[in-house]
Amino acid sequence: MSTPRELTFEEILKRPSITPEQLIAARVMPGSRASIYEALKRGEIESFRIGRLIVIPTAPLKKKLGLAVA
Repeated sequence: MSTPRELTFEEILKRPSITPEQLIAARVMPGSRASIYEALKRGEIESFRIGRLIVIPTAPLKKKLGLAVA
């Protein structure tokens, strides 16, 4: 079984949603793994849970990063 390849910044932002691990691996936002999870916990990065899975919608993330047209 092969390991999945890391997604690029552009590929990540084309998806409707991503996981925190994909966000960290693509280096979309500066900071460490711990700081990304703290930002999620504080609500600075919009997210929701499906069971144990944390899901980050990319539309609000793009807006936060100044990459989306209002």
